[in-house]
Amino acid sequence: MTRGAGNALALSASWWIDDYDSFTRSIRTYEPIAVARNSAALKEHLEQVLREVLAWKRGAWTQVATGYKGIWDTTWTKAQFEQLANQWPRPK
Repeated sequence: MTRGAGNALALSASWWIDDYDSFTRSIRTYEPIAVARNSAALKEHLEQVLREVLAWKRGAWTQVATGYKGIWDTTWTKAQFEQLANQWPRPK
């Protein structure tokens, strides 16, 4: 969520998975939508975005970014890199 124009907020979402072996970042994005800051619909929009993000499947990426070789492999070993990943709880 970021400030939008006027009294609006911009809701967006991103999910990415880094693959050390292929030096790629697979990304899925939810394009920003504008919602009035004090809108009664704000909660509804937040819940809708969360539902959509939780329904995303691996492999349905909007982008696969390359070019991380020479950065990741000179900065971390594979084991160190994997320890960097956040371990978020699984939503119910």
